[in-house]
Amino acid sequence: MTTTASSCRWPLPKLDLTPEFQKRVIAIAGEPRGRAWLSALPSLVDDLSVRWDLDDLSVLSNSYHLVALTKSAVLKICAPQGDADREYEALIAFQGPGFVRLLAHDDAHQALLMERIEPGATLAEMEDDERATEIAADVFKAVHRPAEGPFPDIHRWGAALFDVSLPSPLLEEVRALWRELTASSEEPVLCHGDLHQFNILDGGERGWVAIDPKGVFAEPAFETGAFLRNLTERDQKRRIAIFAKRLGHDEERIRKWAFAQAVLSACWCVQDGDDWEGAVRNAEQFRTA
Repeated sequence: MTTTASSCRWPLPKLDLTPEFQKRVIAIAGEPRGRAWLSALPSLVDDLSVRWDLDDLSVLSNSYHLVALTKSAVLKICAPQGDADREYEALIAFQGPGFVRLLAHDDAHQALLMERIEPGATLAEMEDDERATEIAADVFKAVHRPAEGPFPDIHRWGAALFDVSLPSPLLEEVRALWRELTASSEEPVLCHGDLHQFNILDGGERGWVAIDPKGVFAEPAFETGAFLRNLTERDQKRRIAIFAKRLGHDEERIRKWAFAQAVLSACWCVQDGDDWEGAVRNAEQFRTA
């Protein structure tokens, strides 16, 4: 007899999709497509649970993409118009020391199965911010790869700066800065693209492990921006100095990338219907950091 979700030997997860999650999916994917995906999601999770032998699956997060855990693996299903296709390509490109391992994938449904990192505490949980910044710098150096593969370059990555009408005087300033930085960039490498504190996990004996790569061709100093614009109450001058010393980058260039990326983040917020004003306030601290 063919095994189906209903005949599986373990209890399949009951999805509790928050109203905020459903609203966000519909806002980004569109009304018909988003609702259709949400409606099909429980059956898809059941199917993947059986196909990939996912025992005791429990939902960890449904902030936008659905993330669920087993004892040894992490299931991620990306919503329509998500970045799973590029994330899969990025996981392949980054496979090796310092990166989470990809176990299986379903391209048709934008589903990824990855190893579960243990103990798995994020770098954001480290109280010593100076030490956390040093660890992040070491991870940056470990994960960068040659600039090869189907990933956007820095010009495509920053397209929202020039496509979005952001009601802030910072926009024109950062448009000029983005042109300056891209025109004077060093030789590009394949950067993670979103390597902040919450995407660096404690892997125990494996050391610190990066997750959720986006993949972008940019100079190495670009990578520091995501880390700096998270946990913004920290001492940014000290962080920038640590990155400059440990990575060999110019402090002023690191500051400029952080400023430019923070305003770019505000433009992405406009596109997604999120709070762009908070991102602009975040950007202000890097004008004179």
